[in-house]
Amino acid sequence: MPEINRYERLYTQLLTSAEQLHQSNKRRIRRGVYELLLLPFVLTLILLITGSSRIGFLLVWVFCMFAMSAYLIIVEYLDHYIQKTLSEVSESELEFDDLIRHPDLSERTQLERLERLEARLHPLLARVAERRAGA
Repeated sequence: MPEINRYERLYTQLLTSAEQLHQSNKRRIRRGVYELLLLPFVLTLILLITGSSRIGFLLVWVFCMFAMSAYLIIVEYLDHYIQKTLSEVSESELEFDDLIRHPDLSERTQLERLERLEARLHPLLARVAERRAGA
């Protein structure tokens, strides 16, 4: 039983840290979009104040836009990868439970697991029934 508690604690910590990372990624994306929108105005203001070469500022602006876009794409990709991994872990949780039967599990715990499985399968079964009725 202590092993189960340890794994549940680790799983809860994993979910908590993933949720915190997701929230920080949302803030990063929001901040990156604001900076992406603000950058042309700042560069235009600097160009007007200094009276420098327009071509040089255009090149700097294009480079900054590419850099900010790459940053946003990387943050979004990492967040998507984390969410995909967590969904795979959550879905495979039932598979691990089915392969390894623990004799100390209470009937209540087994019923809760069956209810979770039923909740996941119910929408799929409803769609199959609708397709069969439509065909």
